Amino acid sequence: MAVEKVVYNGWRDALRLSNGVVEAIVVPSVGRVMRFGFVGGPNLLWENKTVAGKPIKLGEWANTGGDKVWAWPQDDWPNRMPNAWPPPAALDQAPHQAEILGGYGVMLTSSLVIGWGVRCQRALVLDKKSQMLVMTSFFRKERDGADFPVAPWTVTQVNAAPTVWVRKRDGSLHAHARDPKNSTKVFFDADVLAHVQGDTLLSVRALAAPDNAEARYTAPTDRAQIYCNADDPWFGQNAMVPYTELEFTAPLKNLKRGETISLITALTLDKLDPKRPLEPQIAGKIAP
Repeated sequence: MAVEKVVYNGWRDALRLSNGVVEAIVVPSVGRVMRFGFVGGPNLLWENKTVAGKPIKLGEWANTGGDKVWAWPQDDWPNRMPNAWPPPAALDQAPHQAEILGGYGVMLTSSLVIGWGVRCQRALVLDKKSQMLVMTSFFRKERDGADFPVAPWTVTQVNAAPTVWVRKRDGSLHAHARDPKNSTKVFFDADVLAHVQGDTLLSVRALAAPDNAEARYTAPTDRAQIYCNADDPWFGQNAMVPYTELEFTAPLKNLKRGETISLITALTLDKLDPKRPLEPQIAGKIAP
């Protein structure tokens, strides 16, 4: 296990986590995980090559890619910011502080999220013996103010594929087909979202968090979301493919000063056998 400072696609503050089999690269200056893949293999996260290595300007949305945290619910953004877009600057555009956690992980800490009175922290820990990156994302209320519900919302961007696999909480497996002509968003009461790229399955799994006992979802289907970006000539012109977002939210909680609300997600990589039927392999990999 090792955490080392590296230069990644022009970002000079990047931190690489590796257990010798898989690796994750965290970029504090853009506040997100920008790479997750097998050592020497392709990145399973989508990246916007046109903004790689560049600082993000406050008030602008660069759509950098990778895995990040936003504030849920999005419908509340106009109540907390002067405009409904772009996302909260402290989460999406401002640099994060980084602390190395021993030899196995990184803690990212945002600046204060104005309008919400919270600070976001993410403990990003690579498992020593598996192909899993566990990400604990939590909001801590640091300012007194209006009483409103809030929760962390993770957005994992991946290269668009024809199908996203959904393991619903009733145990059933659903294949969600992407519409290449229209950008779409769908909601599921699910705890695993999975995506195939080449011979590799990337799954995102939501895990139970200890400080959510009193928190509640407005609707069960708020738990897991899939956003599929439509085809656009711009992507081809810039040697990129469109993206899909695999998203999870924590249940909502009215935070008092000093309280937290957390969302724990795990990214996992599994190799698939191209000679065997795909669906039974995926069902086995993302089983409860």
